[in-house]
Amino acid sequence: MIFVTILSLSVEPTAQDKALRLVRRQMTGIETDKIEAEKRAIKSGYNPETIQHSIKDAYEHIQETYDDMLNKNQKLFFVNITAVVGGETLEELNENCKVIMAKARKAPAQFNTFTLQQEEAWKMTLPFGYIPKWTNVDRSLTTEALAIFVPFANQELFQSGGFYYGLNQVSGNLVIVNRKKMKTPSGFVLG
Repeated sequence: MIFVTILSLSVEPTAQDKALRLVRRQMTGIETDKIEAEKRAIKSGYNPETIQHSIKDAYEHIQETYDDMLNKNQKLFFVNITAVVGGETLEELNENCKVIMAKARKAPAQFNTFTLQQEEAWKMTLPFGYIPKWTNVDRSLTTEALAIFVPFANQELFQSGGFYYGLNQVSGNLVIVNRKKMKTPSGFVLG
């Protein structure tokens, strides 16, 4: 049984001009890696189109991020998710950590264990916005990518003593409203 006591999501916004400079710098670094890989391929007698897929994927991803920031008004955020994992015994703690690490390997997530920095890691999970710069485990996400962490996708309307008005288009749940308790209780019936 996995015992997680605290799960914390720290989000740090980045100014748009600073974020664009950062993404451009990353693009330049990836372009340099791509050119070097093409040169090595030519020198070895291979087709330069056969460069590593990881370099191609990284280049496409950073271009897409840059395009989103310029054309779709996306902002850049640095995100850090920390979890405190516990166990009744040291063996159970180690087993819980192994299970979480195995789950993280299935997703594009990276987990670090803070063995000697437990106090600093504990401070990171508390809701004070404390993120020490030595962690170096921030992940940059755009507004659209960060929105998946927001658990509230729709508003439900279910009031006691109300009447059935239909189904919520997003969740499919009943919409039951007591108009007398609304700010504007007026209404009309078509049909």
